[in-house]
Amino acid sequence: MTEAARWPQPDPQWIEDRFWVWVHYAATKIARGELFECLDLLAMLRSAVLGPLLARNADEPRPQGVRRIEQIAPAAVDALAATIGDHSPSGCTAALAAAVGIYLTEREPDPPPHPRTAAEREALAFLRAVTAQVATSHERSGT
Repeated sequence: MTEAARWPQPDPQWIEDRFWVWVHYAATKIARGELFECLDLLAMLRSAVLGPLLARNADEPRPQGVRRIEQIAPAAVDALAATIGDHSPSGCTAALAAAVGIYLTEREPDPPPHPRTAAEREALAFLRAVTAQVATSHERSGT
């Protein structure tokens, strides 16, 4: 028996099982001052999670990272651009928060069969703490 070829689609459970771990990891990198590692992780999130979800939700039959995302989901371009960040703690926290915002908007309307609500809650709390730490450091330095 043969089946018709079908382009692989994003797997909501696979993404949910990993997304909050990645967010926590990126926040730890910001807290440690490893900003290039955070920027690298943000690029991976755009390619492996955000681009495919945006494409799927725009009814693109062949989601491929962020390839042609400007044509596939033009309304999301500014939001996706906000996930690029810059090599500063505040730039990285803002970009990570933007990535979380896109994920929360674009993930399945109903949680996957096994939502990671505890992981989501903890990752978001840690991101808020790192963001506050960055803001406090920024205020102290007067920059």
